[in-house]
Amino acid sequence: MDNAQRFLNAFAMIEKQLKQITGVTRYSRFYQLLNQASRSSGLVRKYEMELQEYADLRNAIVHQRSDEGHIIAIPIDEVVAEIEELARKICEPPKVSAHFLKPVKICDPQTKIREAVDIMETMGSSKLPVYAQGGFHALLTMEMIARWTLHQSRTNQPLSGVVSDCLYFKDKKERVLFLPRTADVTEAQDLFEASLHRGVSISAILITESGSAHQKPIGIITVADLPLLYELDK
Repeated sequence: MDNAQRFLNAFAMIEKQLKQITGVTRYSRFYQLLNQASRSSGLVRKYEMELQEYADLRNAIVHQRSDEGHIIAIPIDEVVAEIEELARKICEPPKVSAHFLKPVKICDPQTKIREAVDIMETMGSSKLPVYAQGGFHALLTMEMIARWTLHQSRTNQPLSGVVSDCLYFKDKKERVLFLPRTADVTEAQDLFEASLHRGVSISAILITESGSAHQKPIGIITVADLPLLYELDK
């Protein structure tokens, strides 16, 4: 198989994936398809400029031929390798389920603070999801416990209590978001970046079966995982 055919095969894979992303079933020009897909997919948006350039080259390969009908725009090996790698990234993006699923312990608002701290230490985590009435309620953090402890000391109150006592000290600019197990790592990146632009911090992204806050977490992504998120997307 020559370079032109390899290039066209990779391009066709990308075009098919864009149709799946957008739900388009009828014929649509590639540039329109790309523009529509980039609105809903951070992964496509990331490579939008490269895809536009590859579309121009695709057109040259398909339409520019010699008098004998031979293709005269033959991509070099490097370009073919690049589009094949891009096709792999777009059609088979790394999933959060492959890297961030793990047992996540939870507690409820009436759990003793000492018990919650013990759970965190067992998990090796400074964050613990709090569930109440069948759904997510809050995210308990060591920072919140520290603020509660300081408040109790300053007011000469006993250092005993339940998780709900600490929730009063949460940072109102911090949020917890949810992703389904089918999400790819770029979606997690997009959530962190979008929140940063809005001046809001993400304490954690909880992974549930379908991304619902009413489902128990089966994985968690925190700011500490950002280096791995970007490493996986290279």
